[in-house]
Amino acid sequence: MQSNQQYKNLAADALANMRAAMAAGSARWGAVAAKANYREPLPGERVGKADLPGWLLTPAQAQGIAMQQELCHQLIDLLAKMNENAVVYELPLPPMATVAAAERLLQVDDVVKKCRFAAAKLGIEPVQAKLKFTLYEARAPKRAQQPKAA
Repeated sequence: MQSNQQYKNLAADALANMRAAMAAGSARWGAVAAKANYREPLPGERVGKADLPGWLLTPAQAQGIAMQQELCHQLIDLLAKMNENAVVYELPLPPMATVAAAERLLQVDDVVKKCRFAAAKLGIEPVQAKLKFTLYEARAPKRAQQPKAA
């Protein structure tokens, strides 16, 4: 029969082996993930510092981007209400798709992303700093404010 000290030694060895295996696995996984996520940029994607100013927006363009975002959101909401109405009243109408508005929002997000990237690389404050990514930031649900109990 083994003593308590022997059990403690076996447990400590097993724990050390598990930690070593996890560390080795993490290092291997990190290398695999880095290789999987990396790709060479396509020839049209190679960007020099001379190309970056063309990615920045003027104040009027930033205002136009914000207006595009708002109009697309209104269109999506309107189409959702129309689809809801057709279902509620059991109308024999096909649902209306919001694909075009969603694609436009993705294109707008790409423009905002390029502008932020260019401004960061050039070390300047972007005009479109107040613009939000439509899919993640602009449509965040607003929390209702609870009245404070007296």
